[in-house]
Amino acid sequence: MESIIKNVDFIYIVEDSELDLGFLVSIDRNIVRLIEIICDYLVYFEEKYYENTHSNMETFFGIQINVPIKVRMADAKKIVKLCGYKFKPTTGFNAHVLAFAKKNSNGYTIYVGNGSPKIAAVAIFVHELTHIWQFRN
Repeated sequence: MESIIKNVDFIYIVEDSELDLGFLVSIDRNIVRLIEIICDYLVYFEEKYYENTHSNMETFFGIQINVPIKVRMADAKKIVKLCGYKFKPTTGFNAHVLAFAKKNSNGYTIYVGNGSPKIAAVAIFVHELTHIWQFRN
């Protein structure tokens, strides 16, 4: 399919309110991090980190987890809030929840921090899937 717009070197965004302008300033300050988060999110699902981890646990350890499980990416503030804590950013080391599994009416949802490296994400999936398996058995 051929693009209608050719040789586009820039994306122009027109704002028509102070809210839009504030949003654009925020994006301008955080554009690299925003792009990193989007790329991380797409890689997680393109490379099927969760699906492969789940399958390997069933194959290697013989555990069956027959319940619907969704995976959601979230920032640290949201994850901590969903766990019932208050997020307190610091300039130094900041211990807080990185991921967790939450039971809901349809099964479970595993929440994982945005930008978690692959090895950390796989470790999180193994950890949370083990909890889900323990809860169900």
